[in-house]
Amino acid sequence: MITTNDLATILNINYKQIRRKTKEATEAGRDSIKLNDRYFKFEKISGNYQYEEIFAEVVDTSDTELSAAWRRASEEQQRLASKRLALVRLYRNRPSGESWKKFLERVEYKYREIKPSKGKLFRWLDIVRKCEENGEVALEHLLDLRGKNSSNRSYTDEQYAFVARLFLENPDRSLTKIHMYLEEEFGKGCLSYATVSRMIKRYKEENILETTLARSPQEANNKLRPAPGSASESAPYNNAIWEMDGTPADVMCADGVRYQLSAAIDVYSRRVIVVVTPTANSSALAKVFKKGIQKLGVPEKVRLDNGREYKSLAFEYTCARLKIEQQFTAPYSGWQKPHIERFFGTLTRDLFEELPGYVGHDVEERKRIDDRATYEKKLEARKRAKEVLRVGNAAAKKLARKQKELDLYIPTTLTRDELELYIDRWIKRYEQKFHRGIRQTPIERWSECAIPVRTISDTRVLDVLVGLSEKKRITKKGVTWKKISYWHDLFYDRVGESVWMLSDDELGYLYIYDLEMNFLCRAESAEHIGKSRAEYMASRFFDKKSEKIIRELNELRREAPERYRLLVEDVATQAEELTVGVEMKSELIGNVASSLAEESALEPEEQQEVTDESKESVTINGRPIFGSVSERFAWDLENDMVDESTERLAEKHEGLWQMAVEEYEKRKAG
Repeated sequence: MITTNDLATILNINYKQIRRKTKEATEAGRDSIKLNDRYFKFEKISGNYQYEEIFAEVVDTSDTELSAAWRRASEEQQRLASKRLALVRLYRNRPSGESWKKFLERVEYKYREIKPSKGKLFRWLDIVRKCEENGEVALEHLLDLRGKNSSNRSYTDEQYAFVARLFLENPDRSLTKIHMYLEEEFGKGCLSYATVSRMIKRYKEENILETTLARSPQEANNKLRPAPGSASESAPYNNAIWEMDGTPADVMCADGVRYQLSAAIDVYSRRVIVVVTPTANSSALAKVFKKGIQKLGVPEKVRLDNGREYKSLAFEYTCARLKIEQQFTAPYSGWQKPHIERFFGTLTRDLFEELPGYVGHDVEERKRIDDRATYEKKLEARKRAKEVLRVGNAAAKKLARKQKELDLYIPTTLTRDELELYIDRWIKRYEQKFHRGIRQTPIERWSECAIPVRTISDTRVLDVLVGLSEKKRITKKGVTWKKISYWHDLFYDRVGESVWMLSDDELGYLYIYDLEMNFLCRAESAEHIGKSRAEYMASRFFDKKSEKIIRELNELRREAPERYRLLVEDVATQAEELTVGVEMKSELIGNVASSLAEESALEPEEQQEVTDESKESVTINGRPIFGSVSERFAWDLENDMVDESTERLAEKHEGLWQMAVEEYEKRKAG
């Protein structure tokens, strides 16, 4: 900014004239004045007027290269170019005696966007001076067209699309391999390694959603999906909607198993129910319902994903008996049930990280935990793994075998019951903590709701309602379910009849009803009394899943990789180049053999035999040893042995090949 006196000195006019025009402009509501055909903007600072020159630059719109560059530039680039020109003019009109250093200190706060420095200032001054001498528009030459808005690139759109495709195929693919595949497609040396790196960086900046989805769809959903409004608006009171989901616990128990957490959360109050089972199935969900109904009552709706256990007929029958509406989310859409997803994250961070047997959220954290373990603890883990391998169940043996192979240390001291007890105690504390989403604690929100909840007080009735249900026929063995036979004396007179069987988590019993849903009896299987139905189902599920995975692995191993050929396809060419070198070395072997024969006491005929033997004993691809490439060409032509290897050598030694062909044709004609 320029003071009134400095401006008067620069324009060589009386300062009173400046004050008068400034006063007239102020009264007219304007913030600029015209002096000597130049325009100046003014501003009152600390009681004194400060001035800054403003200008309008008309850019030629003819089809010249410079005008095209100006049109290609963004509005931001054009604005910064105008700032650079304004700085140059301001420097030219600075008060006499002001150095460049003081000038920059004075205007730095105003022009900090273009980061003026001594080097930049004098370079811009030189550009403006040359443009004025040549009659060119200075603004165009002050544009900064570097970066993604520049059209001056060393690669084509086709190459850029190819690199983008390689990146999207595998975002973890190294730059070295991308560069190699690019050269294979467009030729050796088409682009430098640094250029490929810039291409990928540009693609990432211009296509944030695509690159994030390619790398991790979950990360894209968490970071980039819009989330307007509130996800809990559809739950205006207690038990209006429950969200249900399951996840493996990030804690390994003493039997070497990572148990499955099946949970439900009341969306309105944020109160939670969690059960710990070997795997997620309809029996585990029945446990969640039983525990949740005893604690909170019966929900009106449940919001679920598309897991097998939620789509099962057993779970559907349970919801129908309890008159609960099922709402399924879209596939791979965890954000549609955000409350239960958020709860699992809080549970892991707040509780599991402090428990013995914590295995980490991911592989990277698992490695850090293992690195902190001492060698003695690792030896202890190996010993424990061997014991589990000897006496453990199928799932425990599988995890113990993995632990032994990877040499992992996991201080597993918790049992499954202890883990569930710790979770239940933690939930009591969780429900007493302030939640930002509801701006109070879950217990307070639950207590404030005046709408009554639907409950089932009879535990026996609840066991039946949430249990498994199937229509079965009574045979002479009784009622068979999952290869287990159940019997009751009532079956003697009812063999062949169809009945409904209901069950809870007790594997040893089935509750038998007739087709009118009148209770008949409780059938039992003596050998399974006291066992958990969830554990039995988990074992059957594990066996089926193992068989399926083994089939998939066998099929996968029969398939060959797609791109590995590019890593080895030049081996044949390199082998031919190596052949020439071997032939030349073999000639030296023959010469040595000849020298040894000449120095021996053998007769001349015997010496010649030794020399011939040495030559014939070393052959490559059915050819004798040649002393030069010319001899190789001559021999191939004479013996009709011209093949692909000869043609490749001919391409490299075109002159020698032409000479050999001409010599061969002369001998053939003569």
